[in-house]
Amino acid sequence: MTLIPTKRVPDELYQRVREHYDEKQYVDLVLIINQINNWNRISIAMGNIVTEK
Repeated sequence: MTLIPTKRVPDELYQRVREHYDEKQYVDLVLIINQINNWNRISIAMGNIVTEK
């Protein structure tokens, strides 16, 4: 979903996802994916790196 400008979601994948989620659930899923992507981009832009625990 985060590469939409260069690669769209195939119709077959969209249909498979919609078999499991109604309209509201699908919209919520898209928004959650978008939010996580935004957090990751902000973190990378701020120079944060993954560290071993």
